[in-house]
Amino acid sequence: MDNDIIKLVRKFNVITVMYSAGIVIWAASIELYLQSIGYTIAAIMLFNSFFWIFSTLSEIPAGVISDTFGRKKAMLISCILRGFGLGLLFIPSHQLWILLLSGLLTAVSESFNSGTMSAWVIDKVKSIDEKYDIENIFSKNSLFLTSTSMVVGFVGGRILGVKNLSYPLLAGIVLFIITILYISLFFKDNSHKKPHNQEMRLFGRFVTSFKEGYAFLRSDKLFFSLCISFLPLILLIVAPSNQWQLYFGNEYGGVKITAYIWVGMGLFGIIGSRIPQLLARVIKNKLSSLQLLLLLNMCAIILCVVITNVYLSVLLFLMHVSFTTADAIIRAGLLHNTIPAKNTNRNTLISFFYTIESCMTAVVIIVIGVLTTLINLGTIWIMFALIATIISLPSLRKLNGKIETEGF
Repeated sequence: MDNDIIKLVRKFNVITVMYSAGIVIWAASIELYLQSIGYTIAAIMLFNSFFWIFSTLSEIPAGVISDTFGRKKAMLISCILRGFGLGLLFIPSHQLWILLLSGLLTAVSESFNSGTMSAWVIDKVKSIDEKYDIENIFSKNSLFLTSTSMVVGFVGGRILGVKNLSYPLLAGIVLFIITILYISLFFKDNSHKKPHNQEMRLFGRFVTSFKEGYAFLRSDKLFFSLCISFLPLILLIVAPSNQWQLYFGNEYGGVKITAYIWVGMGLFGIIGSRIPQLLARVIKNKLSSLQLLLLLNMCAIILCVVITNVYLSVLLFLMHVSFTTADAIIRAGLLHNTIPAKNTNRNTLISFFYTIESCMTAVVIIVIGVLTTLINLGTIWIMFALIATIISLPSLRKLNGKIETEGF
């Protein structure tokens, strides 16, 4: 591997791992902390909904800003907003507006982060070697992120959180400060620098990036088709990923079992990050790999609910985690490879997908919230898994007739 590519990938992994650690360390205890300072469950659910709504609204503008003014500035903005959002939760008050403002800052922060580092590393690597296997970068990065999530999440939830529920949030702020320092000192992003002796018209560049990205979406039907075809998969993923603690906690013994499941999710996430490479040896067509993973995922979720043995049920859920991880890696590779190597609006285009994905996720979460008043969680999981499979399989097969994916 080219030495320059090694250095780029190393920086990509360091920044994404530090950023992820700043989130994961409090993710397992945030709701307990909010309850401890006086917020009701209804307020916490509103906080989650607020996050998805503003993630949707800010996704494309954040992507355009990143493409226009540089990925370094976008990541610094993201870290700063995350830190302020967490800091608001230390205010000794349980007024709803403080919670919602924190949700707004967190959502905008996530929009500036989503796709930014991947767009940066791909642009840099493609400028050195256009044929470099970017899926390999995502696969290894997923391995690092999953390992970090497993260890840091356990430390935050089982060590810091036990001593004081505010400690994980404080640790998250510290980690974001460290990330800001690292990005400021070591992250180089010269592709969007102001040309020498030439005035940079900020708003004009913003509009230009947006127009160019929109023009690509209109002209490239393949990228748009991929985005739309991937949406039904959200139905299969959202319910288990957002409700596993409630499902297993209520069914099989509360917090004790969820702690072990958290570690298991990390381990099976690592396994899932290797699945794309294994599938590539026997299935050249990436869309065919997605179809296989979709069927396996559906079966795992249905059996997880139907089987009453706790150990088998948890094992099947963890298999679902592996399949979902592999699915995400392959989808990311397909989307990025569809965008030409020299396209300067990569982040704008990827943000388009994240925007419609956020819209879909927000709608699904609302629907799930309503359905939980009528039917149990297990039934919802099965129902959504079947609907996702019925919708996704035909659309993925149809794309097989439009695209030759052997080169992806």
